[in-house]
Amino acid sequence: MHTGLAGEVLARKLVASLIVAISILVGFTVLVCLLPNGWMFTRPAATQTAAAIYDLTQMHYAEVSEAIYSFHSHWLTMASHQDPGLQSAVATGRFLELFGLARAGPSLNDEPFWLVTKSVTVDNLLVLEYASDRFEAVANVELIIDRVSPAGTAIMSLPTQERCDLYVFILEEDAWKLSALFDLSDPNIVFREWDVSPDWLKQAIGELSDQALDFCRNEGYPRK
Repeated sequence: MHTGLAGEVLARKLVASLIVAISILVGFTVLVCLLPNGWMFTRPAATQTAAAIYDLTQMHYAEVSEAIYSFHSHWLTMASHQDPGLQSAVATGRFLELFGLARAGPSLNDEPFWLVTKSVTVDNLLVLEYASDRFEAVANVELIIDRVSPAGTAIMSLPTQERCDLYVFILEEDAWKLSALFDLSDPNIVFREWDVSPDWLKQAIGELSDQALDFCRNEGYPRK
């Protein structure tokens, strides 16, 4: 009788251990599915994100392309060198304050040459975020820039710039104005440059999105 009782106790312990093991296995399987690398959870979410970006790009491509083109077309011109206040029509905030020509003051007229944009081509873009007063996009842009004397004499054309940049525009005075720009052209230095970027730029952009990085890495410049 003692032997039978001991066997029954042992069997119950085995069953209990088996139940615990199965519970742990089921819990682990569920956890794996919920982790960032879990297929069941992340694949649909990633697809939805890509689909949302595709829809935004389709809806706002022309408007965003025009805003980027307008910025580059008006940022460095003979007129903006002669009257730096004109740059406020296409840029704003800290970007305008730090990179606008007004910062040079009267010494601007003493420079041996000015950089003047001769040609702008927006080749391709993705609209990453869009709201009524702000949008964020990544774009491939070709720029041809000339060196011109303050008197207006052409000196030379610089090699074509092929860029892949992240843009943040805000709506101000019924016009889209650039508030932040970050160069994603060279994937070898992107993260190093981002780490040392000023706080105002990081706050304006937020996080560097995988979609922007992939766009410039796969479709952006420099072309191979």
